[in-house]
Amino acid sequence: MTGALLALLAAAAVPQPGAIRTFGDWTVGCDNGLDCQAVALVPDGATADDIATATIMRGSAAADRPQVAIELWNVAATAMLIDGKRFALTGGGQEEYRPADPAAFVAALIPAQTAVFVDARGKIVGTLSSSGIAAALLYIDDRQRRIGTASALVRKGTKPGPPTPSAIPVIDAAPITNATAIAPTAKEVAAMRKVADCPADDFGPVSAETHALDARRTLVLLSCGAGAYNFSSVPFVIERVRGQLKADYARFDRMPSWGEDDGNPMLVNAGYEKGVLSHYAKGRGLGDCGTSQEFVWDGARFRLTEQREMHECRGSVDWIRTWRAAVKR
Repeated sequence: MTGALLALLAAAAVPQPGAIRTFGDWTVGCDNGLDCQAVALVPDGATADDIATATIMRGSAAADRPQVAIELWNVAATAMLIDGKRFALTGGGQEEYRPADPAAFVAALIPAQTAVFVDARGKIVGTLSSSGIAAALLYIDDRQRRIGTASALVRKGTKPGPPTPSAIPVIDAAPITNATAIAPTAKEVAAMRKVADCPADDFGPVSAETHALDARRTLVLLSCGAGAYNFSSVPFVIERVRGQLKADYARFDRMPSWGEDDGNPMLVNAGYEKGVLSHYAKGRGLGDCGTSQEFVWDGARFRLTEQREMHECRGSVDWIRTWRAAVKR
């Protein structure tokens, strides 16, 4: 097998999350399985009493219908008026609001001039922008190859339904272990800090969190500074070989979004639970923009199982999923 072919196969194995696009007050994206989300953003100049966001989700299967979830800040609503037509809402409190008829709701919202939320007394308690929604949903139709079919949201037609979407990757993850994690000595931790250029007196808490990956190897999340709401750590995989600690940077099939320019991994607000390594990098303290990733260990490296992103810091905490994989243990 030639070197060029090997390089091509290696590149093909790297997860390629979907793109994010923004149209007016809506941002949209799809994952690798073509499940898509369009998210309403808070318009520029909106007041705190007028903030509302919404997410329209649609699976890639021909029979999948749009689903809608709505977030209102600190107010209660019973219905939405779209160009004066009333759409009842369910949920509220600790739950997202949802229209009783999502398909009719979306169809009415596409050409809408006004879309407001009202409470039980008819008082307007929120406004949803429809600027850009038609373009965002047309993007979904295009990605899911529905344009010209009866199932399209925007540009309907009589063509046959969309083709069956491609299957998502399946990752053979290592079994979750009950082994005891290796406990590196203070001297060994100091050596890792030197390699990673993460001095113990850097800003933020100082820690070297350990999690067993299997009977031989342990994940170390080495603290490496912090900001106001993002806490950085460098992941190492360690094992003892003939009594000596062997420490290597953890390997990933796709570098975490805060990976270093030198090719070494850096995680933000990292956690490890039930065999899942998580990374959650916020663009600002509110958490309405940034990137989150989840990885599982396959015995040699960490594999990306989910990525969510929000490029616009405009009020929505419902980040768009751009990659997913199934996990088999």
